[in-house]
Amino acid sequence: MARSRPRRALPMGGRSLLCGALLLLLAPRIATAEAAATTASTGSEVGPEPAQPAPTAKVEGKDEPELDVLTFHRSNYWATGFTRSTEVKFQFSFKYDLWPSRGHHTVYLAYTQKSLWDLYEKSAPFRESNYAPEIFYAHYHSDSHSQPNPGCNFFSEQVGVEHESNGEANDASRSWNRIFAELNATCYGKPTFGLLGLRVWYPIGIAENKTIAETQGYGELSAGFGVDDDSLHMNGLLTVALRKGASKDLGKGSVTVDARWRPTYQRLFGKAWKFAPYVWFQFFAGYGETLATYDSSTTSARVGVGFSDRAQ
Repeated sequence: MARSRPRRALPMGGRSLLCGALLLLLAPRIATAEAAATTASTGSEVGPEPAQPAPTAKVEGKDEPELDVLTFHRSNYWATGFTRSTEVKFQFSFKYDLWPSRGHHTVYLAYTQKSLWDLYEKSAPFRESNYAPEIFYAHYHSDSHSQPNPGCNFFSEQVGVEHESNGEANDASRSWNRIFAELNATCYGKPTFGLLGLRVWYPIGIAENKTIAETQGYGELSAGFGVDDDSLHMNGLLTVALRKGASKDLGKGSVTVDARWRPTYQRLFGKAWKFAPYVWFQFFAGYGETLATYDSSTTSARVGVGFSDRAQ
């Protein structure tokens, strides 16, 4: 009978190495078995927690309306007189925001053109056009640059420089420059609202018409009353603007009355309705309806259409 050889026992260090190797080999299988057992008992998967999507950063101003960079400035209208001697008069005016933001401060570059058009003459010539570029700083008290807050308060202050010219040369040229400051206040509510404005200026560069301040003065006061009632489908505004020349003659000045009206159907047509035209009426009496008549008095009444870029 063959005699078996006795087995040599592994030293302690070798046993440790062998156990470590066995654990490395069996670890994945043990983890899988444990996961299967847990799944069977709980009915849900167990494993690495799924990666959570990164939180979406909230975009500032996402739900806020877009900024209006190009907007109307002064009144925009087309109106005709009731006789052949009263020309068609139209004006378009806009401003460009050089500092667009939702803050209370901004700077505008603006342009206004006013023209008298002899539309009923044979060749339908333009009798006169006045061109008025300006740049000004504006500070607003309201949350919006185009809409006052409810209640009675100051709406805006403006400071700037304006040039106005008839575009002619030599003896026919009429022009002046003005450094101006303007203050506007509103009482805004539903369905009625009120407006009050004061614009003062200091004329410079008036060598071509040195006496223009005698009839145009150093400022203009304006006031308005409006109604905006959706239930009655009515939106209208009546404004009166007064100028008093520097002359001691009380008659040297002017009064301008503008009235506009349109029905309100904004609920039906949405934002597009703000461009719907108004029925427009204008009455002027006094000096300086245009630069060519700054030293002569005229009276006119016209009716036509006006435009706005605001819902109210």
